[in-house]
Amino acid sequence: MNQFLKIVTAALCYLAAVFTSSTFAQTLNGSFVQAKTFAGFSQPFISKGTFSIDKQQLVWHTLSPIDTKLRIDPTGVYERNKDGEYTLQTQTGSYGSLLQALLLQDSHKLESYFSIELLHEFPHFKDANGRCVKLLPSTSELQNMFTHFVSCSVDEQVRFVGLYEVSNAVTEINLTVDSSLP
Repeated sequence: MNQFLKIVTAALCYLAAVFTSSTFAQTLNGSFVQAKTFAGFSQPFISKGTFSIDKQQLVWHTLSPIDTKLRIDPTGVYERNKDGEYTLQTQTGSYGSLLQALLLQDSHKLESYFSIELLHEFPHFKDANGRCVKLLPSTSELQNMFTHFVSCSVDEQVRFVGLYEVSNAVTEINLTVDSSLP
């Protein structure tokens, strides 16, 4: 997956947490399974890892098939290098302000990127206590890449994030919150 999609994927997990939790005051730790299906391929590319989200940052650690770690905070997007140090990613372009809006929970700025609608049913997420929202990109840059995003939560904690691309590629991320993870 290219760097931009890694960033958007991680940022959308944070976005999902922001939109599905009106009282986002705690740190959420957990694991994820991400299935990326490319147009023309029947089997998804699977990656697994852990995440940690709080009001200051998101840490997205892919453990397999390749060990990578991203940290997103209000100052930018950082990738861990081979020495374990984080390096600021300068290729986030205009999405830096989107990521900052996500992390700062700036709903006014977020409304300039998305329109939001509540989904009453979503076939990929079957939890009777769940709630899903569909995020429709409203900027031409996002519309050129994505048709929509879906975020689903249970008990105000994100459990599913879907990214649906114009190219018919689909990324679906199932999240499991686990307070025992560091």
